[in-house]
Amino acid sequence: MSLASRPHRWILPLVRAARAELRFFYLRDPAAALQEELARRALQEAADFVQKNMTQALFCRDRFEHLSVAYRQAPASGLALEFGVYKGATLRHLAEEDPARSFVGFDSFRGLPEDWAGSRHSDRNFDVGGSMPSMPANVTLVDGWFDETLPRFLRERSEPASFVHIDCDIYSSTKLVLEALSERLAEGCVLVFDEFFNYKAFLEWIDQLGRPFTYIAYSGRQVSVRIG
Repeated sequence: MSLASRPHRWILPLVRAARAELRFFYLRDPAAALQEELARRALQEAADFVQKNMTQALFCRDRFEHLSVAYRQAPASGLALEFGVYKGATLRHLAEEDPARSFVGFDSFRGLPEDWAGSRHSDRNFDVGGSMPSMPANVTLVDGWFDETLPRFLRERSEPASFVHIDCDIYSSTKLVLEALSERLAEGCVLVFDEFFNYKAFLEWIDQLGRPFTYIAYSGRQVSVRIG
C-alpha cells in the first residue's frame, strides 16, 4: 500500500507534534500567546464582517492601491483632507495621484493625544518631535491637535469635504474628526479609514448621522466608504 493511500500514518504524528509545540508556546510565553489569540479572533471578526457586508467592495493588495482606488471614486471638487500625517507617505501618495488638486494634512507631529488602548503604542509613539515632513507643493500641513486646529480650519473654509483619509489611530480622535465633519460632507464624499475592522467609531457615527453609505474597497485593516 502506498504512502498516499495511508495518509493518517504520517499526518497524525505531525498534528501531535504541532499540538505539543503549541502547548509549549502557551506555557513558555503566555503574554505572546494571549496576543496571538486576540489577533486570531480579531481577524476572524474582520473576515466575517467582510463576508456579511462587503460582497460588492473591491479588495486591494495594499493601502496605497486602496487609496488610489478610493480617491478616484471621490468628487473632483471640495476639500481633500488627511488626519494623521506622521512622515507623510500616504499624503504624498495622494498628492502625486492628483498634482492639480490641493490637499490638507492635519497632525500634531508630537505623537498621540493619549495611549492607543489595546496596542503597544503609547502617546509617545509617532512623535517626530514636531518636525513636519517635506511635501509636494500642492500639500498644506496643519500642525496641532485636532480639537484645536480642525474647528478653526472649518471656520476659515466654506467648501464641503469630498475626500477624507482618517489615520487617527485612536477612537477619541477618529470620533472627533467625524463629528466635526458631519455637516460638511459633500454628497458622494469618500472616507478612507486606516483602521476600520474591530474599531467602532465609524459605525457609531454613521448610525447617528443617518446618511446612506456604500463600501468601496478594503485592504488589510483599511476600508473606504462613499457617503450618500
